[in-house]
Amino acid sequence: MAAKPRKLKKEPRRGATPLVEKPTREFRWPTIAIKIHWAWLVTPVVLVAGFYAAQWMMVRWPITGIEVEGRLSVWTPEKIAEKVVWVKDQGFFTADLQTVHDVVAELPLLTNVVIRKKWPGTIVISAYEDVAMAAWNDDKLLSINGSLMAIPEGFNASNLAKIKSNAEYTDIAVRGFRKVQQMLSDMGVTVTELTISDTGSVDIVLSNQWQVAFGRRNFEERVRRLHRLLQKLPNQNVAMVDLRYGKGAAIGWQSLQEKG
Repeated sequence: MAAKPRKLKKEPRRGATPLVEKPTREFRWPTIAIKIHWAWLVTPVVLVAGFYAAQWMMVRWPITGIEVEGRLSVWTPEKIAEKVVWVKDQGFFTADLQTVHDVVAELPLLTNVVIRKKWPGTIVISAYEDVAMAAWNDDKLLSINGSLMAIPEGFNASNLAKIKSNAEYTDIAVRGFRKVQQMLSDMGVTVTELTISDTGSVDIVLSNQWQVAFGRRNFEERVRRLHRLLQKLPNQNVAMVDLRYGKGAAIGWQSLQEKG
């Protein structure tokens, strides 16, 4: 059997070993450190710039228009807008909408007032008109909901019923006017004048020219009595009806001269 060849051992190196110099490393900031470093510088600048930009928008962003919508007949949108034109001097974000609402709501006949903003620079006013029911003491209006208000500029109140009373009897006048109108509606007559004296006595004039005295008591019962008289009496012959009695009424007839 053949013998295995021997492995030759490597001879150790002899002589000086050359010195290998390690390369010099340059110091570098870690990437994350650089990002944080710039963030520290940029973030405050961005925040300050954003603050002043927001402040500028809050104060300077202008209101450029006023729109008025709703059910209107006496007031025009232009007239209502004129009353609050000063809001255009305010910024869109800082406009005092409560004051705008209060000014519009104080205008005669206007009710259900709502104020809102519409981007980018408009104030929208929504309002409806109440219905004038009568002229009060020739210088105010009585609305259908019982509110007293000034007569709007240019409003013609000549075709309205007239109510004369002092402030003490306002509620009595309103209730009395409504009650007579309601109870006589089927007779085709309306109230043209209602007067309450300083003692609280009620007198009315009807559209058929009847002058009716109700006194101070039993008002509703006396209105029912008037209704029966309107059914029975010839309207064109009656001048005055006095209901200040427990039962019945005193009738004043027109003279031939008054008729002619």
